[in-house]
Parts: sequence; C-alpha cells; structure tokens
Amino acid sequence: MMLPMTSRLISTKAEVRYNEIDRLFESTITEIFDYEQTEGGAKVEAEKEWLYDINLCELGVLYDFAYKDKEGFAIIIDDGDVKVTEIYTEGKNPYSKENVKNVYVMEGMYWYSDRGNYYESETGTEIGKETLEKVSESAYKGVEKLQYDTERVEFIYRTETPYNVLSSIPTCTYGHLGGCVPIMGTNLIVYYDKTYTNLIPNYEPGRSILGRYRFNVENETTAALTDTLQKDMGTDENGTTISEFQAGLRSYIKRQGYNVSFSSIMTSGKVNYEKAKTIVLQNKALAIFMSGYKGTTIVTNEGYDLLEYEYTKASHAVVGFGCLEVKYTLSDNSIRTDKYYKDNIRKR
Repeated sequence: MMLPMTSRLISTKAEVRYNEIDRLFESTITEIFDYEQTEGGAKVEAEKEWLYDINLCELGVLYDFAYKDKEGFAIIIDDGDVKVTEIYTEGKNPYSKENVKNVYVMEGMYWYSDRGNYYESETGTEIGKETLEKVSESAYKGVEKLQYDTERVEFIYRTETPYNVLSSIPTCTYGHLGGCVPIMGTNLIVYYDKTYTNLIPNYEPGRSILGRYRFNVENETTAALTDTLQKDMGTDENGTTISEFQAGLRSYIKRQGYNVSFSSIMTSGKVNYEKAKTIVLQNKALAIFMSGYKGTTIVTNEGYDLLEYEYTKASHAVVGFGCLEVKYTLSDNSIRTDKYYKDNIRKR
C-alpha cells in the first residue's frame, strides 16, 4: 500500500481505549458495591456490547450486569476522555435488538442503526432526517472509522519511477492497544537487522531466494521485540509521542551495542518529498507519524488506473520503505504526477 506524500507528521494516539474502559468499569462497580455494603459482597456478572456514535464510529461499551436477583447497566465511552456517562444498579439494558449497531447519542437517548436507517431502541420508531440533524451537534462523537473510496484515472501514457521500492519489506502487525508506534519500531529494527546483525540477537530477518532478499513473516521473535519496544517507549492506551518513540528506540538500540540518530523530512511544517527520496536512496527507512491516514492501492489496467483509497481522521504511524512517482499523460495532454511512500501495511 502507498501513502500520498501529503501526510502530516505528528504524535499518534490510540483509537477507543477499551482496556481503560474495562478498568474504569471494574473500579466504578467496586466502589459502588463497597459503598452499598452488600451483604457478603455481590458477585457481578457482566456482558459487553459495543456502542457507536451517530456517524457509526466506535464510541464505547455498554455493560449489562447482574448481581443477586437484580440487573443493571453502565455506559462508558471514549470521546477523547474515558468516562462513565450512565450507570444504574437497577435498570434494564436499553438495547435489545440483535444484529444491528447500537447507537449512543447522549444520556437517555438510545438508538440503533439498521441498513442505513436509525431507530429509537425502545419503540422501534424511525428517526427522521430533521431529528438526526438537530441532535448531531450535541451528540457524543467517537473514533473515526476507516472509510473507502476509489478513483479512476484514464490516461494516454503512464510511467512509474520507483526510488528504492523493495520487492520485500517487513510486515509485522502484532501489537497492543495504542501500539502502532512500537509495531513501526519493530519493522524498522527488522529492516536494519539485515545490515546491523546484532539488532535482534541470534536472528536472521530473511534470506536470499533466486537473488532477491525476502524478509520473514512475523514470528515469536518479532512479537517479543514489539513487547520490548512497548515498554521502552512507555506506550499505553493513549499511544506514543515522537519523543517517546525516539527515546525508546534509542534505548533498545544502545543495549544492542549500536547508536542511532534521527533526521527530519519536514520543511516549514510540510513533508519534503525530495528529502524523503534522498533518504530512501541511501537504503534508509522513514518513520512516518500521521494525523489522518490515507492509503492507496494502485490497480493498473489497460488505459486506466483504479486508485483504491482507505482513510481516516485518526492518527497512525507506519514505516516508509521507498518512494514512487506515477506520471500520467491525460486525454487533454495535461500531466498529472502522483507521489507516494510505500508503507508496511498489508492490504486486508
């Protein structure tokens, strides 16, 4: 997959922090039950249901719990802050319909989405467009989901200019919530271990097949490396900043007997594509932090390309392995040039 060269580089954060939501539920329930001083304590059994906002982005969790002969529910969301919005120790789960998306609008307003339409959960009444627009501004908003689109580019003539675009790159994906930066670090270290062989002790990251070097698929060694980097970088559900990434990577590399330095491909707050090309032509990789992610898969056909996009406003981090320029001569003889970084994300 390719990244357009317009990606902005900043720190990256996680999406909905489900681990933190679980911990908040446990601590809240414990506090309530201790306060109520239930006789002999209360054994709580809970089931979880995912909640979405009115844009159908992930928002949080509804806990449908029971203790003794009573039922209750709690709603905990992550709209930037993880918080309990509702909890009832005696109350019925407001969501009952199966095989739909439960939409949490605000306190006391429970909807569901089915086949593109919205309905009130208790009555099944369809939500009109006017009501939807009216509550949109005050409704809770969650995490931006991945969206998809395609563009057809018809051309008379087409050329590709690759800049150290490798036929095989590391594609490790194992990690934890908020852990895209340690995963990025793992792919960087696997890549450089081919040259600096003690970066991952007693490990060969790949082998030559018919004259071409092929990186191994991820395995127990690379997974353990990600766990180590997670600790070195201090990554949690909130993600990892650029300075934490640099400090953690430097700490790991120093333990292996090497040194590392970092340089920027930014100029006046924007990505400098020429700098990026210079770096990848030196067989170096790019650590790319993005505020808003857009990936492109290029499908070439006779006389036209299909550009398959996936994008989100959420932050992300990937490794850039090489650059690619695609130049089109269009039907009106105008020239269009698209510039990309090749990243380590495998299309799913």
